[in-house]
Amino acid sequence: MTSIQAVISGIYPRSEALAQATRDHDRKRTTSTQLAQQLAADRQQLFHLQQESALDLLSDGLLNWQDSFRPLVEACHGMTTGPLVRQFNTNTFYRRPCFEGTPVLDVAELEGYFIHPSPVSPWRATLPSPCALAEMSEGGRDRLSQMTDLLMATAQWLLDQGVSGIQFQDPWLAYHSRELKEQQLRRYAEALDHLVRAVKGKTTLGLHLPLGDAAPLLGALWRVPFDFIGVDFYQTDLETLSSFDWGRRGLLAGCVNGRNSLRENEQDVCGFVERLLEELQPRTLLLSNNVDLEFVPEPIARRKVELLGRVKRRFAGT
Repeated sequence: MTSIQAVISGIYPRSEALAQATRDHDRKRTTSTQLAQQLAADRQQLFHLQQESALDLLSDGLLNWQDSFRPLVEACHGMTTGPLVRQFNTNTFYRRPCFEGTPVLDVAELEGYFIHPSPVSPWRATLPSPCALAEMSEGGRDRLSQMTDLLMATAQWLLDQGVSGIQFQDPWLAYHSRELKEQQLRRYAEALDHLVRAVKGKTTLGLHLPLGDAAPLLGALWRVPFDFIGVDFYQTDLETLSSFDWGRRGLLAGCVNGRNSLRENEQDVCGFVERLLEELQPRTLLLSNNVDLEFVPEPIARRKVELLGRVKRRFAGT
């Protein structure tokens, strides 16, 4: 029988209060202490929202991440931030990581970016995939190998902090999935396999593929022993996944749209979940947003999280 959970994926939007506090701090109209207090308040509200919505493995929402790469860049000697670059076909931007030498991780610099709710609450961390980080950077040699080692060290540090799950995000692979050659995919799969096997069995590990069609990637990635694979079902047809044995693997189903402010119809989402359970029969089904919720205003994101919780309750009987 499929185990059903609900989680949020990626960066959660800042509240208007936190966005204003950040602008005020940048313009030196408020102190770092005041900004930190507002950030802590937003985090606690997000933890409370997830708990009230019966979500599993709580996330801190990455509320102080300027983009998906910045914490790692700031924690590494040998890397720096480069030009501002548009993130695929979205209205968000990131600072391109630039190599100035072999990256050396200073784990002390990571502490402020991974916050768990309490010593007794299970929590999950989000990291970029080594493939995305390598392909969306510039400079250096053999970036994929270096990024794999860097993320391996980061994952090991998270294990030492007691993390209950790690989700690697790879929008780059998903966005380019239909144009990648077999040899390229094999190289990316080898890097991911090396990373996962180094920490396998110590925590739950997943790969999320937002912003694109996951189906063309699964043939190459299936042998990588992730506990679950995340699929953006607004870009991927369910039927294209039926040839894979999901009974041996978890499926993170991006069934709530993080790029659209319209409220999903609960009955429609439930109907889709019924199809997933009937046609794929995954070992574990994690209901989630298809892409980071940072693309919508915080009140809209909150309603989408609440919807995930209601759908989970209907199927899990909690």
